[in-house]
Amino acid sequence: LDPLSLIIQTDHGAILFYARQYERAAAKLRAVIARDASFPRAHGLLHGVYQEQGKVEEALAAIESSGWSAENPWYLVGMARTHQLRGDRRQARVELARLAELTERKRLDAGALVYATSAVGTRDEAFAALEQAYQQHSNVLTSLKVNPVYDPLRGDARFVRLMRRVGLN
Repeated sequence: LDPLSLIIQTDHGAILFYARQYERAAAKLRAVIARDASFPRAHGLLHGVYQEQGKVEEALAAIESSGWSAENPWYLVGMARTHQLRGDRRQARVELARLAELTERKRLDAGALVYATSAVGTRDEAFAALEQAYQQHSNVLTSLKVNPVYDPLRGDARFVRLMRRVGLN
């Protein structure tokens, strides 16, 4: 009904991302950003696309151009995941610690911790964050079946049980 809607176009990019059609997703998300450079969801998703493609510098640029501050949990997620991809595990853990502190101090959605710990943390940390997200009814759980962020956790029996609890299995 509204082909020019930024959120609809961004969500189309998200669908392409979840379908692992990364080039098409990136093109869609870059088009959204070209129309409105301050649209944060498009930057975050574009960061995810570049992460999955292994494009470190592009991922970093997507986060840095988002306009998010260091007080934004999704900025910290992006930085943690990008440093991990870059091979700088120490800095990735620093960003994860900042995120954990911010999430605790501001009582934010645990979804950000899920995204960060799935890449940077231990499996136990990732599942603890997933449990927090479940208790909070976080919307990050709606993409458990399709989001590549969860790929490192899929083979674990705890993931299968969580999918069942959420009603996706």
